[in-house]
Amino acid sequence: MDLTIESVILFLLVYFPFSQLVWHAVEY
Repeated sequence: MDLTIESVILFLLVYFPFSQLVWHAVEY
């Protein structure tokens, strides 16, 4: 599995909203 720019962007687009949800869950 090679890391391409597209895969990195796709990963970030999925990761950031999820991490925000996790942060709010931890904060609460």
